[in-house]
Amino acid sequence: MGLCQAALAQELGAAAAVTREGRRRSHTRGRGSGGTLSSPSALAASSNSTERRHSEVQPDIVELADGARLERCPVDPACGYCSGTHEPSRPAFDWAFLDGVWCISLQNRADRAASMATQLHRVGLCRKTLFYRPVKHPTRPVEGIWESHRAVAMLARRRSQHTVLILEDDVRFSRWLSPRTVEAIGQGLGSLPTGWMIFYLGHMTRWAYFVAPRVLRTSSTAAHAYIASDRLLLWLEERPHGTPGVPRLRIAGKGIDSAYSQLPGTYAFFPLIATQDGSASDHHSAKDPTIRKVKHLFSRSRHREWIIAHITRPNQYVIVALSPIFLLWQRAKSRLRRLAG
Repeated sequence: MGLCQAALAQELGAAAAVTREGRRRSHTRGRGSGGTLSSPSALAASSNSTERRHSEVQPDIVELADGARLERCPVDPACGYCSGTHEPSRPAFDWAFLDGVWCISLQNRADRAASMATQLHRVGLCRKTLFYRPVKHPTRPVEGIWESHRAVAMLARRRSQHTVLILEDDVRFSRWLSPRTVEAIGQGLGSLPTGWMIFYLGHMTRWAYFVAPRVLRTSSTAAHAYIASDRLLLWLEERPHGTPGVPRLRIAGKGIDSAYSQLPGTYAFFPLIATQDGSASDHHSAKDPTIRKVKHLFSRSRHREWIIAHITRPNQYVIVALSPIFLLWQRAKSRLRRLAG
């Protein structure tokens, strides 16, 4: 039936160790979290003040010292996965290939967290999911987002989780998602090479080509639904926001998805099963509305999220249609690099 109080206490004990290590790494690099409220280096003020119970009435909500919270997905009595009464005659969603599931949701967006919980119950992820509920960064949302993903990665590693689904709270799973599709996702995951880092379940594709049935080698942006390998979790742990030398896709901005697009070993399930709901960004109000460059017509538009949400699906089909060209292009680049070396 989900995480008990003892398990949550153990989770926060791990958070304390993660925090101390994260703080050591940040200071070693000469750049800390910059006061980021959602930074993993702020998960605890000290080793003896890491956790406090939210209340006796809500034992599945635990507050962290920085104001962030860990919460389990609320139990829904009508959910067969919560109650253990799923009908044996009906195929069940089996996500056993995942070691953990984490959903990032700001504390001031209870509406999004509730909507996300409904999604999780529908696709059988409710009992596997922990919500990470940070406080919104007051001035630098891009940093807050980066550090929230990093906090989740560090917490997952402390729990010895090696294959982790990371979600943001504006995810919308496809209506056609079925247990058979989830089985195919597990098979696709098992077909990936040893050095894989990301397996996208939702993304905006830049280029891609097939490497296995329903599996694309890709360079993509978006970070709302992806499976992270232990290699990516370690990559995140070692790179606080602002770490020098992290390549980014210039047109995609300075966010975490821009950095992901430049990583090796990134793959995607085809067709994607998760889009975004298209609602206005929590961080739009923090953006400078001034249009100084042509790209600002899109990047600073209040309709940016709605546009992205509605073009990700057609985008993937266009890219797949062009995938033979991308495959030849990547092979040519590899050949040129070998000759140059």
